[in-house]
Amino acid sequence: MLKRFTITVFISLRLMVAMAQVPATAYSPMPGNADAAMIIAKKELKQAGLNKDEPAKAKAYTGMALAYTYKGQTDSALLFYIKAKNIYLENKNEAASAYTDIALAKVFIGQFKIDSALTYLLRADSLSTVTGNISMQADVNWMKGLVFKNKQDYSTAAGYFKKAMAAFYQQNNFSKYISAGCNLSMAYRLMDQNDSSLRILAQCLSVFNKQSPPDSLLYANIRENYADTYLEMGNYAMALHYFTEALAQFKKQKSTVDIIYQKYSIGRTLTGMNRFKEAESYLLDAYTLCDSLKNHKYLVWISNVLQEMYSKKGDWKNAYFYVQKKADWNDSIGIINQIEKVNSLNRKFENANKEKEISLLKSKNQMILWIFIAGILALLLTSLLIWIYDTQRKIREQKTLNYFATSLYNQNTVDDVFWDIAKNCISQLNFEDCVIYSLDESRNMLIQKAAFGPKNPDGFIITNVLEIPVGKGIVGSVAKSFKPEIIKDTRNDNRYLVDDISRKSEIAVPIIVDGKLIGVIDSEHSRAGFFTKRHLDILQKIADTCAKKLTRNFVEEGLRKKIARDLHDDIGSTLSSINIISKVALQQSNIQEHLKNQLTSIKDYSLHIMESMGDMVWAINPDNDSIESLISKMKEWAAEICEPREVQLYFESSAGIENIKLDTEKRKHFFLIFKEAINNAIKYSQCKNIHVHMNKTAAAIIRMSIMDDGIGFNMQDHKKGNGLLNMQARAQQLQAEMNITSAAGKGTHVELTSKII
Repeated sequence: MLKRFTITVFISLRLMVAMAQVPATAYSPMPGNADAAMIIAKKELKQAGLNKDEPAKAKAYTGMALAYTYKGQTDSALLFYIKAKNIYLENKNEAASAYTDIALAKVFIGQFKIDSALTYLLRADSLSTVTGNISMQADVNWMKGLVFKNKQDYSTAAGYFKKAMAAFYQQNNFSKYISAGCNLSMAYRLMDQNDSSLRILAQCLSVFNKQSPPDSLLYANIRENYADTYLEMGNYAMALHYFTEALAQFKKQKSTVDIIYQKYSIGRTLTGMNRFKEAESYLLDAYTLCDSLKNHKYLVWISNVLQEMYSKKGDWKNAYFYVQKKADWNDSIGIINQIEKVNSLNRKFENANKEKEISLLKSKNQMILWIFIAGILALLLTSLLIWIYDTQRKIREQKTLNYFATSLYNQNTVDDVFWDIAKNCISQLNFEDCVIYSLDESRNMLIQKAAFGPKNPDGFIITNVLEIPVGKGIVGSVAKSFKPEIIKDTRNDNRYLVDDISRKSEIAVPIIVDGKLIGVIDSEHSRAGFFTKRHLDILQKIADTCAKKLTRNFVEEGLRKKIARDLHDDIGSTLSSINIISKVALQQSNIQEHLKNQLTSIKDYSLHIMESMGDMVWAINPDNDSIESLISKMKEWAAEICEPREVQLYFESSAGIENIKLDTEKRKHFFLIFKEAINNAIKYSQCKNIHVHMNKTAAAIIRMSIMDDGIGFNMQDHKKGNGLLNMQARAQQLQAEMNITSAAGKGTHVELTSKII
């Protein structure tokens, strides 16, 4: 329903343009000639002034109003229509005044100011009824149809459009007949009567083909309505065909409002066809054109479609960006409406003030009272506007903080937290760069641990990592004092240290946990004075949220270390004692056979439990959260199993992978999948060589590859055992992709691909 209403709104303005033709006194430029028509109208206005020719002046005003209408500048169009109407009233030209009322009503309909439109429309309706002017009555019925359509009473609207079409056809006014027919087609679409919509369009096309010479603008309107109907029916291919034809015609006419609508509609159609790249291009073009007209309502609707398109595409960053833009434009509309109310009150006050000046001698006290009341009202309304703006700002800030808090919730390590904050400072606060420094207490040194912007070309890589001693530079000073700072112009601060390039302003906020410095959030900007107290307040709240998250992480790490230590010292030592005692007992010469078997089982079980316990202790201990620790564990375990079988192990890892952090679950699953793959190769493949590769791709993906040169097996004939099933189950828990390929005589290849976070 929202999409239909959006289309209705767009077309209301555009049809207002198409209908802006005032008989007799009209000056009617084509859309493509709007600028030229404006120049001609201004020249005629100047000449009419010199000749003191009031009717000619009114005609020039009408021409200027039409030109502004085609350019989408409806407020300017209203101004010049009203000037023309005042001249017609002074010259008692009732017919021209009534047609100008119709033109004013059309503009107000395009601006969705239905009450204002009705005021002018009723005047024209009264005159057309009294004079029996059939042509004027047809225009009035047409207008009534638009009014009821905008009030969403589509059935009544359709009735008025039919009356208007019948009158236009009788007068051989085929241009208006086709335009009203396009309105009727849209009303049928809005009532889900698409077949009726197509039937009316076919009638319009038949009438159009009889015209000589043909009007390309009318042809474009017909093609566009065909497109809208097919889009409503879900026939995207036909809709795209007709929208593209209409766009080509409107481009020739340089009709900005029509071009915006076609690009918007093509973007919606391509989104429905999942052709997101093309859809994005058309929607962004429409957005840019709409922004140039400063039409916030249209920007809200286009932002909504962009958000839907990016969501469907899975581009959540841009989807969230246009959710924010839609909210921002809605906020702007709300503030503009409030300002309009204030201006309206001011205009009423000015009118009242003029009336009081006429009767000043009669009532001085009354005038003073009105001035006082108006001043109080203006003060109250100004205070209200300030309160509304401040409240909306606080709501936006709270949404930003909630976004940071929600995003941090899923981060499990200090590095993950730092990278997440750096990324969100760019996306949510529109910073140019953001770097998070971590404190190395042993060296009293601040080290860059996370970055987004120029310092971060890809993934989790920081170029030219900078180290700053505590107390040196702006970041070091903030770390030493525990106090945040804004440097409005770094050129005037001798503490400023150049990192990658010199920038003109900087903000730094410490991250403090339980009275101890953990790190510093730092951002620089190329524009002097960019950072404000609002930025400082938000970053301090983000630092507090970060501190709370890190406090939980530290408590969690301490608990993990204690559990790992207790498992190792208590349960591990007990199991070791059981294993040793069972071995000693087995060395007795006079032991009975059944007792010997039982002791052997105890020895084997205790050894298996000790190995599993060792893996658990390793996984739980937070000191092992890096891939470096994982690789070390893999090499140690694989060497122990490969050497006795005389299997050569080759282990390779890409540069920089060692410092990547993995949480407990990821490390455990990686190791156990590796362990199962190596076990299978040793037990069944009869291999001589095993190659293991660990690398990180540019897209923050870890890839583990295990290849042997054994006998392999036929994938189709092989029945999956518990080992393979367990490997696949662990890959699913990792949300990773695992591929196993093998063939008789060609060895086996196991490849696991998983996201880092």
